Amino acid sequence: MGKFDKVLIATDFDNTLVYTEAAITTGADIAPISARNRAAIEHFIAEGGLFSVSTGRAMPAFSSYAADLPLNAPCVVANGAAIYDYRTNEALYTAYLDAAVYDHMDELFATFPNLTMEVYHADRRIHTINPNQYVRFHEH
Repeated sequence: MGKFDKVLIATDFDNTLVYTEAAITTGADIAPISARNRAAIEHFIAEGGLFSVSTGRAMPAFSSYAADLPLNAPCVVANGAAIYDYRTNEALYTAYLDAAVYDHMDELFATFPNLTMEVYHADRRIHTINPNQYVRFHEH
């Protein structure tokens, strides 16, 4: 029995677990998780803790980062729209918007024609409408 049995830590990814600000603002590469953070997580897990990430990133946008993290619990992704287990590549829960969202998007673009939007699809595609420099860095 470990001292962290039944304890779950679900951390944010961007600028919390991993520094990503330079990537978002300049397009620089995202650095890997720091050795100190990795060691702390591995100690926590070794003592029975459950470690997860809760991120606004879409499932496919977080996949490559999840592969490099010591995760032992499902992650909350897409701003809470899904719970995804990267160990088994399985969506455990989804709460996607219904088809009415297209009418709402039409209204938004009629009011704000230059609005930039990222649309995450259940089949793991990400579409960007009116991309700008910030979205291009975000995509990178």
